[in-house]
Amino acid sequence: RVAGAARAIEKSGAQILIMDDGFQHRRLARDLDIVTIDATHPFGYGKIFPAGLLREPLASLGRADAVVITRCDQISEHELGKIKNKLLTINPKILIAQSVHAAVNIISTDNSETSVEQLKGSKIFAFCGIGNPNSFITSIEALGAEITGSKIYNDHHQYTQSNLVDIYTQAGLTGAELILTTQKDWAKI
Repeated sequence: RVAGAARAIEKSGAQILIMDDGFQHRRLARDLDIVTIDATHPFGYGKIFPAGLLREPLASLGRADAVVITRCDQISEHELGKIKNKLLTINPKILIAQSVHAAVNIISTDNSETSVEQLKGSKIFAFCGIGNPNSFITSIEALGAEITGSKIYNDHHQYTQSNLVDIYTQAGLTGAELILTTQKDWAKI
């Protein structure tokens, strides 16, 4: 990461660097630390990876400048309040923002765009290899689609031709009209 940052500055003249998943990589000096916290699994089961989802102890949030709580629409206001209280207990000066994940459109294999409203009433087979697959499924259902089946892979899954054949076969067996995945997964395919 340090070498990549140096290269971006030297070769591209970068003046601002934004690092994804970099809170625990402290060799690179920073001016602002913004941490995202998934509202549906806010504190990684209280354990550090691999036993939980945390990359370092919760007390480390004491050095964060801000937190963005994601997927706030998928939990109750009461649960959201509990998350905020815990964050403020760890770091009373932290700035807390809330966000939701909202689908904007659907991009077909030919790169044409379709409105998400088109999913309403559609029979969908969903697949993904992301950190929170249930959130993806919930988002599709919230759009009014019927999930006929799904295939969930581990986060950062590298798709093979065999995987794609399996997905297509399973989708056909469930009577799906459409196979849907995330943008992150589509980029890997």
